Amino acid sequence: MAGQGFETKTETKRTSEVIMNDPWFVDLSLLEFANKWTIPAHFKNELLEDKLKFACDEINQSLLAYLLDMQSEGFNSLADVPAQEIGGESVKVAQYKRAVYAKAKAELIMAQIGLSLKADAESAAKSSEARIAHYESMSSNALAKIQDKPTIGVYSI
Repeated sequence: MAGQGFETKTETKRTSEVIMNDPWFVDLSLLEFANKWTIPAHFKNELLEDKLKFACDEINQSLLAYLLDMQSEGFNSLADVPAQEIGGESVKVAQYKRAVYAKAKAELIMAQIGLSLKADAESAAKSSEARIAHYESMSSNALAKIQDKPTIGVYSI
């Protein structure tokens, strides 16, 4: 049933807005997030910004002990921490962005489920659970890699 629910027909024009972050980490780009993580145009920039800020805070808090350890070793930013570079970017910086962007994408999927009024919303919610878990796992794995920790975990059965 097309046309039901909260989806709009308009497409948002993405801006090159930068989200200022804690100086030890890196600033994030709304445009980079939208383009690289295939965010549909019907998501407004304000929503993306909100989810990115939330994800940023979550990831920054998760990395607080690591940040303090690295600062005590004399590193003034994540980009200063020795790491391999690929495409001119520190792998640690790339993993940080991955952690934040994956967390934000999981939040967007959850928001989309919450606003759905379609008859098949329950089915969509169940299939989205796997996607949410996938992005949450990507975020957790990136956090582990930044800290040079193993990416395996213990899961309850």
